[in-house]
Amino acid sequence: MTILDAHAHLGYDVVFDEESTEEELLFWHERCVRELGFVGLKLTPVAHAAHPGSCDGRHVFEVAAALGVPVMVHTGAGIPFADPSALEGVAGDFDSIPIILAHAGTDLFFAQALSLARRFEHVYLEPSWLSILNLNKALKTVGARKIMFSADHAVNLPVELAKYTILLPDGPQLDRMLAGTAVEVFALGGRFCP
Repeated sequence: MTILDAHAHLGYDVVFDEESTEEELLFWHERCVRELGFVGLKLTPVAHAAHPGSCDGRHVFEVAAALGVPVMVHTGAGIPFADPSALEGVAGDFDSIPIILAHAGTDLFFAQALSLARRFEHVYLEPSWLSILNLNKALKTVGARKIMFSADHAVNLPVELAKYTILLPDGPQLDRMLAGTAVEVFALGGRFCP
């Protein structure tokens, strides 16, 4: 049993270095999804040195499509690679898999992220670090079904949760953003929810 096997239930990023071959990457992505229960891939353009529209960036989407899992892409800090508009072509070409815009572009690139989520049915917003004003605009523009809660860091959980509970009373829209969107997008089904 490897450390990945022992702690698969926790969820985590798997990082590969520039020496990894395509075959090694595919092996580990397949293993993580099919054997260890990973529910998606994440592309952090600056950390992975891959513009989403580049050959390397598009490879992540090709693998995700082959495995039938969504891709979360870090947006906002780290431009130009992390500008949500960099996903325009990718969103058009990979419409069979959900694409989650982590941080919803942050406030600086929120308009681009919102535009993508509005125009592409399979693009979702994860608005951690986004201002409450822009979260409210997203809610009014694309609705709760396209927004998923996240805090990015455990210490940020109370702050992020407060934004949602200030904007919405208890009820179906709040439930959808806090859990429903993620359950649907990541195909969690009854895995964590009754």
